[in-house]
Parts: sequence; structure tokens; C-alpha cells
Amino acid sequence: MAGGHVDPAKLVSLDFHGRDTIRKLLPTGGTPRRSWNLWFLTCAAVREGTRSMSILVLKRRLLLTGMLAWFVAFTAEPVRSFTVLADPPSEVAGAKPTRYRIAYRFVPEERVSYSIQHDSRIASAANSRQEVALNNTKTVRSYRVLEVNAAGEARLELQIDSVWMSSAFEDAEGQRSPAVVFDSAQPAGENPPPQFAVVRENVGRPQAIVTVDAQGRMLSARRLNAREGEVAEGDPRQRMESFLLTLPNEEIAVGETWKDPMDVPVRAESKLMVKVRLQTTYKLEKVEGDEAHISYRTVVLTPLDDPRIAAQLMQREMTGRFVFDLVAGRVLSREAKLDRNVVGAFGAQSSVHATAEYSEKLVLPATAARETTSAE
Repeated sequence: MAGGHVDPAKLVSLDFHGRDTIRKLLPTGGTPRRSWNLWFLTCAAVREGTRSMSILVLKRRLLLTGMLAWFVAFTAEPVRSFTVLADPPSEVAGAKPTRYRIAYRFVPEERVSYSIQHDSRIASAANSRQEVALNNTKTVRSYRVLEVNAAGEARLELQIDSVWMSSAFEDAEGQRSPAVVFDSAQPAGENPPPQFAVVRENVGRPQAIVTVDAQGRMLSARRLNAREGEVAEGDPRQRMESFLLTLPNEEIAVGETWKDPMDVPVRAESKLMVKVRLQTTYKLEKVEGDEAHISYRTVVLTPLDDPRIAAQLMQREMTGRFVFDLVAGRVLSREAKLDRNVVGAFGAQSSVHATAEYSEKLVLPATAARETTSAE
């Protein structure tokens, strides 16, 4: 659960040519060699089929894959800073507000699993043609606590346990194509399409080992090559993003907020990487018993005048809320929504409109294994 951050496809230019295009359209902050997520795995599967595609057909393929692992991914992320901003809570004059410590608690050898539902709709228009990509994804992911030190810092083994995907397209007349479905729970011989073979190979295997503190901040990371059994150390400037939401350093009261700014590398028209500042603001809305209800919103702080850069970041600008167990020290549930429109991403007469709904819930290990075996 990465603070609500999942990297979008980069919509750069109209010179779509095979591998170079796939590289441009990878999630921000990563390249095929420096970033792993389901988005990349699926893109790698369709890469060879993109060399001679039309613009619209390639956009169809890329929009299909662009949001599949929005919150499922272990992606590259730059070094982040962290601050706390205290808003004066509404309390009776003279009374001190109750303050709460919100922190993760890790138990050695414990496995924590989450069931995730992600539904998205991406409408694109270019050259007088329109198309809508409809994506539905159900995922179970987990982390296993390898060890915990006296400071509460933990080494976690990250894994995607199961994936179910369904994708379809609608044209301007509302005609929908047959859905393409992938279910990792089905035997390989019974589960087309073959382009998801790379995804299948990585499901159910440890993908990364990370060290995090009690606030969910990434301290170190190393990626595991599940296919070859090799390990690669993470670049500290391009760390894999933790899928833990960022919690405050200090005790806070209801009504107070904390902020998590970050610099995200994006590719400019010159093909050079530039940094854009994003910021997620969290707010403690209320506390009921042992459960803290927290809202959050991610916005782009850097002024942008290039729609191609804006398109790279549109899926990061999210609004959501989550419930945190103050005693167990873990997220119980989370939901988020996205509704963003970018004009000019493919050219002067183009637009991309993305809407999505995301939800996740804590599940027992025995239940998690069955969560994605059927579609609604």
C-alpha cells in the first residue's frame, strides 16, 4: 500500500515504435531494468506486438495495461522527505485534545494479506477517434515479517499471491469487445491469453525484501529476480516504493494533518528526466475505539505546462481514506477514487480521461488465497 501512489503510463509522443515506446510509457521513475510491477510485466508481454501497430491500436494495448497494477506494484521511487503539519483541533477552550500514536507494529514471521479490487475506465480521443478501456482487477498481496529490531524497524518480504484481470474496450458507438480475462488461480493450460505468462511466473513468489520503519517509510530495498533466483540491490535514489501508507512521526490529535512530499522523476520532451514535486496530505478525521479514520489526498505541486508530463502523473492524484487499527498497528481497510482529465497528451486534438475506484481490506491468510478465484 504505497501511500496511495501507483505510477501511470507515460504518454509521450506519437512516434510509437516498439521497445523505445514501451520504455517511454513505463511508470514514472523506472525503466525495465530498475522497476518491477505488474504493469511492466504485462507491458513486456505485449512489447513484441507493438512494432507495427497504429497509434490507436497501441494506445489500446497500453491503456489496457496502464492501470492493472496501480496499487499492486512494487515500483521505483526517489528519496522522500517527510513533515508534520498540525492544524489546531476543535476542542473546548482550555482542554487538551487527546493525542494518538499511529504506527505500524510488526510481529516476526507474521504474514499480513490484503484483498484488492480496482476498477478503472480510461477514455481516449485522438485524430477524431474515440475509445474506452475498461479494466477490472482483483489481487491478493501480502508481506511476511522476516525480523524486527528494537526500534520497530522491520524487514519485509513482499509478494503478490494471486491476480484476476478482465479488460475490454468500447468504441465511440458503445460497442464492447469480448473481455480478455486472466486468472492466476487457473492451471496454465486452461488459462489463455498467453501474453500474461510473465505475470503468471511472478505470482506466488517473493518479489522484494524491504526494510521499513514504524511510520512505513522505506529505509532500504532489494529486488528479487523470481525467474532466475538472483538478487539486485536497489539504488537509494530509485528505491522500490513500500506498499505501506506513510504515518506521522509524532502523536497527533483529531483534525491534525501530516504531509509526505516527494520528488518524482518524469521524462520531458527532450527525453531528459526532470523532477516533479508531489505531496500527499493525510488528516486524522476521527477515532472510534481502537480505529483511526484517516483521509488523504495527493496533488502535484510543481506547475506543469506540458500535458504529456501531466499525463504521466494523472493516476497519482488521488483522494482516499483508510482505517487504521491503533492496537494491532496495521491498516484494516482503504478506499480511493480518481477522476482526472488531460487534454493534449497525444497531440493538440487529443485527450485522456481516467476514472477509477480502488478498495482493499485486511483478510486472513486462509481467506486471502481464495479471494481472486472468481469474478463478480
